Amino acid sequence: MVTAKNSESTMAGGINFLNKVSVPFDIPCDELIFCYEGNFRLTCDGESYEIGPGDMMFVPKGNHIAYEADGECTIFYAAYPVNWKQLAGLTEVPGIDPEDM
Repeated sequence: MVTAKNSESTMAGGINFLNKVSVPFDIPCDELIFCYEGNFRLTCDGESYEIGPGDMMFVPKGNHIAYEADGECTIFYAAYPVNWKQLAGLTEVPGIDPEDM
């Protein structure tokens, strides 16, 4: 498995399985989000943006956001830089990390 700890890459990526969550945090990276199934909502500085299967959105760094799903949702994300969690001082993102599933 390639992670921020052992990667020479500058980008990170992964799949998140969300279910009835609202997870707010400050985003220290640029992020591209692709909705695979379900409906995903991103609230950014008080304004909400919703995407469904096949839709994609770009989220620039430096914003206060919330990942939100009213039901089950699967998204893919690509983030730059790879060490975004370390930059934000996070060891996990509750409601998003696989061990929270």
